[in-house]
Amino acid sequence: CINPAPLTTIEYRVQRVFVILELTFTMSPLPIVVLLATSPWSPSEWRINLNIGREPDTDMPEGWGASGARLALPVSILVDSERNEEIDDFLGNSKPFRLDVLEDPVFVSANGEQIVPFEDNGSWKISMSRSGKLGDSNKLRLYLDVSAGKGDIVAQRNDVSLRGKERLYFVTNCWRESGELEEGLKRFRSIQARLEAAQTKVDSQLSHETGDRRLDGTNPFETAMATIDMSNLVRERDEALNLFRNAEEQLPHGKLSASGHWPGSTDRLVIGPGKVAVKRKRGLWSEEFYIIGTWTATPIESEDFEYYEEDEEAQQYRSD
Repeated sequence: CINPAPLTTIEYRVQRVFVILELTFTMSPLPIVVLLATSPWSPSEWRINLNIGREPDTDMPEGWGASGARLALPVSILVDSERNEEIDDFLGNSKPFRLDVLEDPVFVSANGEQIVPFEDNGSWKISMSRSGKLGDSNKLRLYLDVSAGKGDIVAQRNDVSLRGKERLYFVTNCWRESGELEEGLKRFRSIQARLEAAQTKVDSQLSHETGDRRLDGTNPFETAMATIDMSNLVRERDEALNLFRNAEEQLPHGKLSASGHWPGSTDRLVIGPGKVAVKRKRGLWSEEFYIIGTWTATPIESEDFEYYEEDEEAQQYRSD
């Protein structure tokens, strides 16, 4: 089949006006569904929730964010399907798609409300999973540019700050809701259950109440045989743990965004929490990415947000 042509930003905004008018006069949600689902390439509005502060895996200077301060910045964007002429290696070697910043974020400091200026446009791209396995994550990458003077401090909370004329790079996992998400959740739960079962066997074997009494050491031969059995259980547990850690990198888990329309498909997108970084010089010749915080995404179109949250046992394995 042939997909309809992408809507331009102006066409999208006009379309939204007709949606509001239609809703006002009819009080029926049906026209909204019809109008907003006309094209898989229709633009959509999302909120990027920035949480700037020191992360465990960052190479930022030791004093940056050492106090534990966090800088929260919500940035409203329009995700467009028009191509951006600028090519950034972070998004690959082809022209990316465009983002429009709808409203500069505001935060409250000791000096009152402060506006953090962003450039009008950014870029985005989704890379499909390389494994080809249903449920494995796709990669969403995007960037936004902080404006103001180069090197100026445009936002600061204690020892956490953002500079002007600096590009913020975002990366995270994402899944289309139909098929990809459900299969990914199913696979993750299965791997999680395997790890829990393997850990239970190890704990039971070592328990003072239900454990293997051969490990007491009263009979050298029996103790040796019990040690072999215990080694096999630990090996199985470690294999399950490695599988679980790999699943954390690829499969949906934890707190995910509500699903929302994202250009490229009529199948709604679910976005996981991600990292945000800046690119700065290291030494005389090289540049490297420095992680400066985390981010989540929220579809502005949605009023009722539904989240999938991992249970306490999964959080325990993650923290170990």
